[in-house]
Amino acid sequence: MSEQAKPVLTYLFTLSEHQLLAQVPFTNYIALGETRTEVIQSIQKLMEEDEYAQIEIDYMSTFESEILKGQLVKEAIDSVSSTVPIELEVFTLQEKDDNGHVGYLHQLLGHIKPGKKLEKSLIKGIKNHLNESEQSLARLILTQSAEPIFIHVAPKESSKEQNNHSQKPLENAEQIFFPNNFFKGINQLKNIAWEVDPLIQQIKDILVKQEDNVILCGPIGSGKSSIIYQAIKQALVQEKQNARYYRMHARGIKGKAKYVGEKEKNIETLIARLHQNAGILWIDEIIEMFEGEPDTSTPAILRKFLKRKQLKIIAELTKSELHFIKDFLPSFLSYFQVIYIDEMEEDQLNKVLEQLQETSQQEFKISIDTDALFLSKRLLKRFAPYEVFPGKILRFFTEGLSKAQTQKISTIDRDFVIQQFCKKTGIAELFIRDEIKLEDQVIRDFFEQKIIGQEHVIDRMINIIRIFKTGLNNPNKPISTFLFAGPTGVGKTACTKTLAEFFFGQNDENPPLVRIDMSEFQIPGDLRKLLGSTTDSGRLIKEVKNRPFCVILFDEIEKAHSSIFDNLMNLLDEGTLKDNRGRPIYFKNTIIIMTSNIGAQSLSSIGFQETDDSMVKYQSAMRAFFRPEFLNRIDEILTFKALNPTQIKAITRLELDQLANRSGLRSRGITLKYTDAVIDHLAATGFNEKLGARPLQRAIEHQLVRAISLYLVENTALKDEELFVDYIEGQLSISTV
Repeated sequence: MSEQAKPVLTYLFTLSEHQLLAQVPFTNYIALGETRTEVIQSIQKLMEEDEYAQIEIDYMSTFESEILKGQLVKEAIDSVSSTVPIELEVFTLQEKDDNGHVGYLHQLLGHIKPGKKLEKSLIKGIKNHLNESEQSLARLILTQSAEPIFIHVAPKESSKEQNNHSQKPLENAEQIFFPNNFFKGINQLKNIAWEVDPLIQQIKDILVKQEDNVILCGPIGSGKSSIIYQAIKQALVQEKQNARYYRMHARGIKGKAKYVGEKEKNIETLIARLHQNAGILWIDEIIEMFEGEPDTSTPAILRKFLKRKQLKIIAELTKSELHFIKDFLPSFLSYFQVIYIDEMEEDQLNKVLEQLQETSQQEFKISIDTDALFLSKRLLKRFAPYEVFPGKILRFFTEGLSKAQTQKISTIDRDFVIQQFCKKTGIAELFIRDEIKLEDQVIRDFFEQKIIGQEHVIDRMINIIRIFKTGLNNPNKPISTFLFAGPTGVGKTACTKTLAEFFFGQNDENPPLVRIDMSEFQIPGDLRKLLGSTTDSGRLIKEVKNRPFCVILFDEIEKAHSSIFDNLMNLLDEGTLKDNRGRPIYFKNTIIIMTSNIGAQSLSSIGFQETDDSMVKYQSAMRAFFRPEFLNRIDEILTFKALNPTQIKAITRLELDQLANRSGLRSRGITLKYTDAVIDHLAATGFNEKLGARPLQRAIEHQLVRAISLYLVENTALKDEELFVDYIEGQLSISTV
């Protein structure tokens, strides 16, 4: 260990505010005793006798100083460091270090300056002072956590070259350790595997007795990761397996390599370091490696090491991913034992929920009502059909418990579950709470405030809301699919936005509307941009992965290439598409809306002369343009009517009401009042027979907003006033009286 690292090591044990534990994995425990010598000798003995020992330094009243504790451990490690190389691994870190410890670190590392640029200065200081194997400490110094700190004491190597090699960290990999205080944090719930002991035993036997590669195959949420985690824990803690387990995302396997030769070199280096460390590699999202040409892909390179038994791999897949690999590189799977897992049975799931309740109460002092548990199960069963139990409910309560702990809530009840679920998905409480009665007039008022002149469309929106509220929508398709037809500027997009807000507007992080301009997909090759290819997921796939609860607007659908219509049929019919790895992406919590202006050009006059005959012409134009099998998969084709002068004025008032909510006026306490002359003027200049009300916003911005901004610039002291806007002799007039 370098001299520069020693003061940093001492610093690890001075974080008294968080009462961190110092550990050297894996098996033994020491309570600080009566004398300094006793502690040092105990540590020395364990480090010299065990190739892979664990030392937990507990806090005792005899040694109240955390700095003294650090000095004791430092003396013990230094006394054997000439024969036992030290490798530091630090992880499970959470909170940013932005407190008084910065000053102490400044003394240790010399030039680090506290302040807003703390992270950059710390990283620079670590790189300047520590060697490659010690730079993992940067994560500790940048953060603080109530989780343990782990120090790995490596066995002595037979040569200097091997010794240096083993100290090099495995880039992009995290070594897996198992602290005694497993329930130190709520986030550890994700690693629990209840009611699946036979599977854990089976995986452990493959790893320990058979020393073979294993793939655990099952649906999303079946608990694959937690089963693997527990199998590794038993292999190391119970069976004392002489191995180290490293976890790495598939993208980290090849490193930053761009070319085949460079990729091979990086993989060879990775495998050499695994071999030196008796390492077994757990690859997350292994399906991500299967891209490009099969013969030069990352799995093809790994295959030769698997064949020579120079590499041990653990991975997890869904069945669709497994089939994708069979088609991509069938021989790869021949080096693995594939273990299958299904969705948990109902009686097993209920036992898991009971254990969740017990663990929450005992470890976190938070009780979970049984009603809240079963409500969560019902909601997740309906709204998350693409994931199975127990994973989805454990993940939901992990987040819920974390929130409850932060807010000092001692009981998770039905209301807590509903609020968390609505916040997470964006779904309105109306659709979750059975006790909330659906009142048609309330919904109509909501839509009529934002959509003018399209009462028949609002009727259809209320109908789909009613069906969804009662749970009678087809669970195997999108909630609903619409084709909005009609001239430009009559409210098609406004209706889509309003529907998105009503259904999914409770999530502040993700907007509920995904808007895709179909004019960007006019040639056959553009299909890849929208739906993806063998090398990458398309925009639509990525959007719905991030926002599974949303309204999707395909704006001006007729401008897209016809091949896109054909490929959207499966989405409209079954509510699924497949990404570039063959994994299904579910659209069953989405509303699909397509807008089109087809037919508008064929009418002699759009303006204020809309008739029933012209509405029929729009429908006919749609059926002439789109293939019957495409239209037959759409739930409803709704034709929007052209607007009359009264409706244009109503839209103008609506736009002006929205203007009054802008921050520049609200922050000054300024309200606006308009005369009828202003409404008439803006309605006349902002309406175009071909473009409908679309130019209205531009007219308001160019004429009214500019005039108000000029007035406020000239009257900077103006606050808590009412501005009167009038239209006199061809000009807008603004005054306070």
